[in-house]
Amino acid sequence: MAGVQCEALVLRVLEFGESDRIVHLLTPAWGRVTAMAKGAKRSRKRFSGTLDLFHHLLVQLERRRPTSMVRLDHTRLLDAHEPLRGDPRRFALASYLTELLDRLGTEGSGGGEAAR
Repeated sequence: MAGVQCEALVLRVLEFGESDRIVHLLTPAWGRVTAMAKGAKRSRKRFSGTLDLFHHLLVQLERRRPTSMVRLDHTRLLDAHEPLRGDPRRFALASYLTELLDRLGTEGSGGGEAAR
């Protein structure tokens, strides 16, 4: 996975250090992916508020070493799923489903190029 661009759904975002974030993404090609977004708290150009729960993104990922975490280089928002945020029941159900996907999905378990 050296410099790949694909669509992804944000499942979870964790603060890491002063300026970084760890993001759990669900991608069609690689399944659940854990990515490090270096400088995400400060960068307005690369991430511009796109790293939020339920966001559908176009992401650029890079794996530098086979055993290391994927690096998230750039994101572009495709859909923010605003109706989910306005209805408490929809928000609760979507939160439950993303939690299930995050916990039950194994790292890199998708089809497509993940098997190669």
